[in-house]
Amino acid sequence: AAVLPAEDARFAAMIAADGAGLRRWLADGLAYVHSTGRVDGKDQLIGAIAAGKLRYLASEPLERRVIPLAANVALVLGLGHFQATAGDARLHATLRYLAAYVKESGDWRLVGWQSLRVESK
Repeated sequence: AAVLPAEDARFAAMIAADGAGLRRWLADGLAYVHSTGRVDGKDQLIGAIAAGKLRYLASEPLERRVIPLAANVALVLGLGHFQATAGDARLHATLRYLAAYVKESGDWRLVGWQSLRVESK
């Protein structure tokens, strides 16, 4: 469960558009698959958030299950409500997601994210 505080800090950095914070919580080899199917790497995701092209407004985890794979690798299977804007498009959705984390230099960093929209509970 030590990975969940890192996930919470990453969500907070995304909402705050904190580029330096995001650099801490995102792994260099990040593959971030948005619910639209678009894929961003670390620099692309941070750049879009820092420039305001992509704004995360809120995240509310509803359920999360940590699946440890090794001492330095864990998955989080989650469900949550998310609000974001990308240009003129607005997202207010419940997403099921799979997040992959690696522990590097003492921090859990996101290396993979994939989400899809689901019906609200």
